[in-house]
Amino acid sequence: DDTTVRIWDVASGACVATLEGAEDTLAMLRDGRLASGSDDCTVKIWDLATEVCVATFVGHEREVSSLAVLDGGRLASGSQDHTIKIWEIANGACVTTVEESNAVSSIAALAGGLLASGFESFDDATISIWDVASGARVATLQTRFKPYWLEVLEGGRLAVACADDTV
Repeated sequence: DDTTVRIWDVASGACVATLEGAEDTLAMLRDGRLASGSDDCTVKIWDLATEVCVATFVGHEREVSSLAVLDGGRLASGSQDHTIKIWEIANGACVTTVEESNAVSSIAALAGGLLASGFESFDDATISIWDVASGARVATLQTRFKPYWLEVLEGGRLAVACADDTV
């Protein structure tokens, strides 16, 4: 665990950049920068051309486990501290914090200003759907086992990998 993210040129097989202090979860921002979440409870924004961290968002109390790029220049981060935070990418301000009942394992941005979240709990086999603007839970989807990873599909569908090895 060297707390780095390495950028690879797939064609040549060469490592072309190393970001020191980045780890765990990544999201490509729409402006070409990279966001990372890590064990140090922060979200960092990286300029890939210079390999420099240009911003650090502080506010989580435990590991940042998932990131999702939202419309309107915002970024969502899910954490082991049972929260989801919505950040203004331009200035690093946390504009919303949503409290969850369990550690957040995965989040995914949905159409219409919604965000899906899955939890790290064998007792809670649900996915929450949140309205990003209001921070309100608008729906709950029941799964059979712990939702481990979420991925948005075409047509407004959501793929969910569960702890029982099913999708």
